[in-house]
Amino acid sequence: MAMIMYHGCSQATAHSIQREGFRPSAGGELGAGVYMVDKDNIDKAKRFAHDEFHRAKGSQWESLKNEPVLLECLVDIPRRGYHHEGWHDNFDAVYADHTSKSKSPEWCVADPSKIKLKNIIQLVGCGCPWGGEKWCPYEQRISQQKAMHSPWGGTCPCKKKGLDFVLPNSDEYSPSADKGSHGMDFIDTDGDKNTLVKLPGRVKLIINDGEHVYEHITNITVKPQRSGAARLTYHPEAGVSSIPGPHGVAKAEYILSYFGFAQDPVEIVEFIDTDGDKNQITKTRGKLKLVINEGAIVHPISDIALCPNDRGDVTLDFHPKAGHSTIPGPNAMSRANKILMFCDLMVEFMDTDGDKNQIKKQDDRIVLVINGGTFVKRISGIKVQELADGSVTLYFEPRAGASTIPGPGGMVRAHEILKFCDF
Repeated sequence: MAMIMYHGCSQATAHSIQREGFRPSAGGELGAGVYMVDKDNIDKAKRFAHDEFHRAKGSQWESLKNEPVLLECLVDIPRRGYHHEGWHDNFDAVYADHTSKSKSPEWCVADPSKIKLKNIIQLVGCGCPWGGEKWCPYEQRISQQKAMHSPWGGTCPCKKKGLDFVLPNSDEYSPSADKGSHGMDFIDTDGDKNTLVKLPGRVKLIINDGEHVYEHITNITVKPQRSGAARLTYHPEAGVSSIPGPHGVAKAEYILSYFGFAQDPVEIVEFIDTDGDKNQITKTRGKLKLVINEGAIVHPISDIALCPNDRGDVTLDFHPKAGHSTIPGPNAMSRANKILMFCDLMVEFMDTDGDKNQIKKQDDRIVLVINGGTFVKRISGIKVQELADGSVTLYFEPRAGASTIPGPGGMVRAHEILKFCDF
């Protein structure tokens, strides 16, 4: 199961991660791995980024400029649990609600290849994550272990306005002499040279060294393509350009980050229905859209009902009033369930008896389905009991029986189920 997680660092470190990926630490409070936080603890990552310029001095991570950023990532961690000695043998990632050095929760991911960078969020000018000037260790003496030898001097990096840095020298992003550190060039899929120049309050677009010039670009939006390319739409009404794949989306997000254009991360699941139409469901910060045939039809959706037939096909009925599409068999139900999980409309787990438990959201109801429909019942609550071996028994109310999540680490999964159900 994938989760959105966050990692705080400097702009220079973010560039290194874009090029080479994450590097796991050799040790730490939770052992070797990449340390991250979930959305509920995002301020911890912001504080880490805020402090890194000072903390990294004299190390391989030392940077010349104090530019904190937040990395938004999609992390695939099918096996997760609470931290314990030897966890690397059983889990892809572990969670701790506190450590000896921190009172706030954090995650440790063992394998950096499980982490996909989705977005770089600039923290410069966004306000001090320590709670303002009074508590900023750059500007005040703070009597905490993490703020030793404060004040560190200088101005809080998150209080500064504007961002000016030299782009890495590469084929994709080549600063031109006349643009200094305020612009970049890239070649699109049509072979045209696109030059973007950062100016006060706007961005200037120059195509093929002056063949077309757009003086006031105020926003850029990105649409991922199946080939791995990314389609950039320039606003207002300045046309489109496509960055070639396979890493077009990552490059596009880099461009948007540099020029200060906010881009919500977009996740996509797609399938071809029995009519031959290409169906895509996109998820942007929890909001769902149905996109048919590359945008011929677009509908916001909030719910999906599954209707199987005798041939093994499954029809997806999209609500509100967004029509329906049918996934052909023979594995249609499995694919439909994966779509529900992608849309955060279902969670599933195997219990200690080997039964498959699915909990679905249907028309503002929570429904428990066991073994594909041999038992179906609406539930209104779940009571939790943790056992000595780390497994957790869920008691479904009213009178819908019980299932036990195997341990160790059953409580983490139980908390995710409760959160999904809003119980």
